[in-house]
Amino acid sequence: MEGRPVPLVLSLSRCGDWAVVAGQLDADLTGAVGVDIEDESSTAFEGFDAELLTDGERRLTLNTPEHSRPRLRAQLWTRKEALLKALGTGLAREPNSIDVVADPRVRSMAPEPLGLPADLAVAVAWLAVPPLR
Repeated sequence: MEGRPVPLVLSLSRCGDWAVVAGQLDADLTGAVGVDIEDESSTAFEGFDAELLTDGERRLTLNTPEHSRPRLRAQLWTRKEALLKALGTGLAREPNSIDVVADPRVRSMAPEPLGLPADLAVAVAWLAVPPLR
């Protein structure tokens, strides 16, 4: 492919001194990718659940042991941000309008195999066709 454009779709996110990049080769440039990384503490503020989570996500959080909730909130948030980036809307779309618990387009990734600290949450979303805007 020397001298020719590479059909590459990328997404970048950073948190403090850490960054993640997700990409895919896409010959037709018809796909989309989104990635997000967050520290668990970024979701530790009053009103996070009420403002940013769907009813189902709030129920899941309430049914999760207290000590595991910061991790769950960070995972939900990174999944939302990754998917909203891939959809092309970003935060112009209300985060509480999209439930990411079982959405097959987005997945959480364990930080340690990526060489990241355990208190970071990472998610990536892939879409096979361009989103409707």
